[in-house]
Amino acid sequence: MNTKTFFLVVASLVLVTLASCSKDTQEMCKQARAYLQGDSIDGKKVDPDTTRAFQLWSEAAELGDSTAMWDASVCLYNGWGTKTDSAKARKLWIESAEKGYAKAQYELGNDYWNEGFRTDEGKQKAATWWTKAAEKGYVEAQDELASRYFLGSQLDEAAYWAEKAAAQGSTKSADLLKSIKELQNLQQRRNQMRDLFNY
Repeated sequence: MNTKTFFLVVASLVLVTLASCSKDTQEMCKQARAYLQGDSIDGKKVDPDTTRAFQLWSEAAELGDSTAMWDASVCLYNGWGTKTDSAKARKLWIESAEKGYAKAQYELGNDYWNEGFRTDEGKQKAATWWTKAAEKGYVEAQDELASRYFLGSQLDEAAYWAEKAAAQGSTKSADLLKSIKELQNLQQRRNQMRDLFNY
């Protein structure tokens, strides 16, 4: 077997393994939610078992599932099915966000805002994570960006995110969008008056 063929075979095996891991981790996460809530697995009712839920999410997280990382971090933070470990929870939370899980990105943005809102760096990190989540269509992040841009008098950016969130059914952003449009209209009339009287 030549080198090119060898690498093609290895690449194929890696892709098959990744695909099966993804399917396996999705099933693990589904079962974990069932154990957390006391739902059914394959038609069989299970009793609520936070320890089993945490074990399943932890196993899926170790396989690289970003949703499982988030769910395991929530368990660790709250002590559901395991002892509380806020440092490990934060590590998994950040890893989930870095892997692209929108809810983790949004919540990480909130954390940076709440912890560092008095600093420009904290605000910038919050905006970065909210934007990542918002770009994935996460409506709460779109709402947050719309509100923050509105409060900062950046009406075009506020309108952009409010329109995105309102299109997904956010009444908060739909209401904010009305206020933004009113302010934009007032600014436009003020500018027209200024031009008229050469201010």
